[in-house]
Amino acid sequence: MNYLAVIVAAIAGMAFGGLWYAPFAFGKLWSRLSRVRNPKHEWWDWALGSLTSLIMAYVLALFVSGSGVIDGILTGALLWLGFVATFSFGEVIWDKKPFNLWLLNNAYNLLVLIIMGAIIGSW
Repeated sequence: MNYLAVIVAAIAGMAFGGLWYAPFAFGKLWSRLSRVRNPKHEWWDWALGSLTSLIMAYVLALFVSGSGVIDGILTGALLWLGFVATFSFGEVIWDKKPFNLWLLNNAYNLLVLIIMGAIIGSW
């Protein structure tokens, strides 16, 4: 396993999330759909977010690790479909969260796993 690739993938995932949920991208839509107004994030929110990104990249590397960009992309997409999308859809079914919120968050989740998979697969 290439630990540098894992770290780079984790940082890329966090950076992409910062862009995806920024007010100029989908942040305002997320705020409206989630009914969270003016979220104030403490340092531990960022620390925990960084830790979860690192864990995600590490586990993805257990499946991908240097097998090529295409394999990394496909693995990330399939893990999203098989686990993330299906599991999180329970929030729509059982918690009655808006479908559009699920769609917005899961488009992000899919793209993050694809980005991480491509990075890890290429190293």
